[in-house]
Amino acid sequence: MEDTVPIIDFSAYGLQITDRDSVTNSQLDILARDVYHALSTVGFLYIKNHGMPQKMIDNFFRINKTFFTQAECVKATCESPSGGFNGYQGFAKERLDVSKPGDLKESFNYTSYDGPIDIQWPVSVPGMEAAYAEFYEQSTKLSLRILDVISLCIGLSDRNILRNCHQSFGSKKSPGTLRSLYYPPLPASTRIESGQLRCGEHSDYGTLTLLFQDRCGGLEIVAPNGEFKPVVPVEGTIVVNIGDLLQRLTTDRLKATVHRVTLPNVEMEKAGCRQSVALFVDPDDEVVIECLDGSKKYKPVTSYDYVRDRLRATYQPA
Repeated sequence: MEDTVPIIDFSAYGLQITDRDSVTNSQLDILARDVYHALSTVGFLYIKNHGMPQKMIDNFFRINKTFFTQAECVKATCESPSGGFNGYQGFAKERLDVSKPGDLKESFNYTSYDGPIDIQWPVSVPGMEAAYAEFYEQSTKLSLRILDVISLCIGLSDRNILRNCHQSFGSKKSPGTLRSLYYPPLPASTRIESGQLRCGEHSDYGTLTLLFQDRCGGLEIVAPNGEFKPVVPVEGTIVVNIGDLLQRLTTDRLKATVHRVTLPNVEMEKAGCRQSVALFVDPDDEVVIECLDGSKKYKPVTSYDYVRDRLRATYQPA
């Protein structure tokens, strides 16, 4: 089995093609075959020629770094007043491996999980709200196209089937989440607990994740041979992986691969920050996830119940 993450050319169905209906299913056969091979073995892939402008991506990273390097008192004003998921989440608040201490990162969440996207935007970072809205719109469009290809690659005759499970995407009934993640410098004075990582070992919850990395690296996945392997940043690409719900739907034909972000092991690297941006895609709340092959290997569960329970475990106190 393959241990490396393949790079797949998405030009046949990228956002540079304005009319997706002009592309036939047969024109996507090779692309669907390549995607299936990647997601059924490694569980991760890179896509290139995806159609999201690099200038927009670079600007989004710049704006987020400006925000995360603000004073703590400024960032705190952007926390959800109700304790919800929107807005700023402080350092080490999240534990993606619930058996370990909090992750050594901060985040800013733009999500409909709690209802309308109501965020207190910092006046000290002009253009931040508009940048999030644009990035969310473009990455959402791309994610739905990737789901179209996955529909074909798992043998569904209608490429819209998975797309139709996300009809309310971006509303409270289908809570897509755009997360900007910031891993601050770790000077020698930083107290690091046993087992603590920048991001703990986990699989994603929903159907699909799009990940945009900076050049720093640190992301690792469990390869088919059971060893952790780095997912090295590749310029101009987006990392794509699936989550638990799609693995359950396909009865393990596609793999929701465990991954993590490790701590730098070189003092010079510890002195720098790391950034990434992820779009997490979940089906509409009422969609029942059950094995397409009728095997009943996994008990049917609604998207809402599964994602809710995973989030509760992630944010429970240590």
